Amino acid sequence: PKELPRHPRPLSPDPEGHRIFTKAALAAALVHDPMVLILDEPLSGLDANAARIVKELLVGLAARNRTVLFCSHVLEVVERICHRIIVLHQGEIVADAPTRELIGISKAKNLESVFHQLTMTGEDDSVRKLLDALGPGDASGTCSDKPTPQISRHRKR
Repeated sequence: PKELPRHPRPLSPDPEGHRIFTKAALAAALVHDPMVLILDEPLSGLDANAARIVKELLVGLAARNRTVLFCSHVLEVVERICHRIIVLHQGEIVADAPTRELIGISKAKNLESVFHQLTMTGEDDSVRKLLDALGPGDASGTCSDKPTPQISRHRKR
């Protein structure tokens, strides 16, 4: 059998190459209009605009009765676009429920807090200890839900 010619340059590990590969892989996965789509970190390496398109695509596929299963460490995105959450910890399923139900049952304010409750074992003081080791400061050691200040788009003339 005839050997296929090799491309002179392998897929690039640089961010631009990764984005192109991610987009191409997603396009290839969708070309046959699958009923089930399984994705691993589909937003990894994408810029904000491409990530938004992928998130809208995933929501749209689910609205068309397609099953979309994806893993992600970006829990804010998972909470916003997923109907059902499965939380794995050390290879075991520790939660499997609709998103709002999971957050409600745990009395947590968001999915990140639920994940923390389900997976942290005796490490709750680790952030505080790290901040203490860094020295005095005004940090409380917790994440804030306060809105961030607005950035002006006006340039100085």
